[in-house]
Amino acid sequence: MAEKYLVTRSIACISCGRCVFVCEYGVHQKAGACMASPDSGKCVGAEYCKSKDSYCGDVCPVDAILVDDSTE
Repeated sequence: MAEKYLVTRSIACISCGRCVFVCEYGVHQKAGACMASPDSGKCVGAEYCKSKDSYCGDVCPVDAILVDDSTE
């Protein structure tokens, strides 16, 4: 089954971890000093998180996170 949302993190990421703290669903995880690849399968979507003021893209200081509808 394909993920409903596709979460990507660009190379602009500075591994600050703010997305880890705001995401309630475990999409983002630290891997030592770096960030692990986002787990798109756990994402509930940008619109839902924005409605709860917990959107990972809003807390990223370098706009490195994109959440989009998944394309199969």
